Amino acid sequence: MVDVRDGHLCVAGCRVVDIVDAHGEPAYIYDAETIDRQYAQLRTALPDDVQIFYSVKANPNPGILSHMVGLADGAEVSSGGELRKALEAGFAPQDIIFVGPGKSEAEILAAVREGIYAIVAESVPEIRLIDDVAADVGRCAHVALRINPTRPMSGARLAMAGKPSQFGIDEADIGSAFEEASSCQHVEIMGIHAYLGTRILDAEVVARNTRYIAEMALRASQEYGFELAMVDFGGGFGVPYFENEEEFDIDALQRELAGLPDECLGDAAHRARLMVESGRYLVADCGIYVARVRYVKQSQGKSFVILSGGTNHHMAAAAIGGFVRRNFPVAVVNRMDEPNTLTADLCGPLCTPTDVLARKVDIPTVEPGDLVAVLKSGAYGFSASPLGFLSHEQPREVLVKNGEAQPA
Repeated sequence: MVDVRDGHLCVAGCRVVDIVDAHGEPAYIYDAETIDRQYAQLRTALPDDVQIFYSVKANPNPGILSHMVGLADGAEVSSGGELRKALEAGFAPQDIIFVGPGKSEAEILAAVREGIYAIVAESVPEIRLIDDVAADVGRCAHVALRINPTRPMSGARLAMAGKPSQFGIDEADIGSAFEEASSCQHVEIMGIHAYLGTRILDAEVVARNTRYIAEMALRASQEYGFELAMVDFGGGFGVPYFENEEEFDIDALQRELAGLPDECLGDAAHRARLMVESGRYLVADCGIYVARVRYVKQSQGKSFVILSGGTNHHMAAAAIGGFVRRNFPVAVVNRMDEPNTLTADLCGPLCTPTDVLARKVDIPTVEPGDLVAVLKSGAYGFSASPLGFLSHEQPREVLVKNGEAQPA
C-alpha cells in the first residue's frame, strides 16, 4: 500500500526515493500487496460460484500477470499479443477467453490452436471466420456470443452497450447469430458474454446489469436450444480517481449479488461457468507514476512545473480524449510533510500544449530534483499511452513484492 513515513511517500514500506535511486525514473511502481487486497475484497463480495477473470488490457506487465496467475481464476485477453503474454505468465489455455470486435484470422488461429476456453464472437461474420479457421486445422472452436443489449445502460462512466456499438451482436439479432452458428461444422456455441460499461461506482448498477445479463443468457439458451456452459457478466467495477467520487461499496455489492445467480439462472447456475472480468478494480490502486522535477518556471503570473515524463507515459492522467479535465491525485514524494504553498500545472517535456498531467494543482513548493507521483496509476497507464511520441525514453516498471523492489 501507499503510505507516508518520515515525510516520504512509500510503497509497501519502501521509500519511493530509494526505489528511484535503484531503478531510475520516470517509473511506474506497482505494489503486489495492494493487488492481493483488492482481489480479496472482490472475491468476498461475489457469490462463491462466480469466478474472477483478470482483464489483461488494464495492465499487461509480465510481473503483474505472473502475480495474477496465483489469484485470478482466468484471464480475459483482447489481442494475440495479450494471449501470448497470458500464456507465458502461466495462465492455462482452458482459463482464457478472447474478446474484441476486430480479431484477425491469425489471432483466431492462435486461439483455436491453443484450445482456449472461449473465443467471444462479436459479429456474425466473425462466427463464419472462426468456423473456417477451425475447419482448416481440424478443431472445434468453443464460442461465446457477446450480446449488445437493447436496453439503454446507465450508471457507468463509460457505457459500452445498450446503444449502436462496434461491440457485440445486437440482442435483437441473437436469432440470426444462432442460425449462422447452426450451419457451422466447427463452432460450438457454449455461452453468452456481455460488458455493459466501465468505471461503475454504484453496487446497485452492477447488480442490475448482472441480473439483466443472466436473464438474457437463460432466455437465449432456452429459445435456441443450446447448453449454457458459460455466462460472462462483464464487470466494470470502478475506482474513484477524482474529487467527489466515493469508493465502490464492496459490502453493498455482496448484499446485492447474494443469491442472484440461482435466482436468475436456476439449475443452469450450477452447470455453467459463471465469471466476471476485472482489471481496473484489481490494479488501479496498486501503481504510481513517478517523474522528476526538471524546471520550475513562471509565465504571465502562472506557475509551471516541468517533469521528466508526461502525456507520452501517462495519457490517462493527461485526460487526452476526455470530455472534462480532472486531475488524478498527485504527491511530491520527498515533501509529504510540507504544506501546499504552490499552485501549478504539472507538465511533461513534450513539445505540445496538451502535455499536462495536472492543472492548477496545490503542492508544496518544489525544486529541480524533487520527485512527483501520480497516484492510482496501476491501470491503463504504461501500455495505454503513446510511448513512442517524440521518441523519449520509456518509463521503467518496478514491482514491490515481499518487501523488495524488482524490475517488472
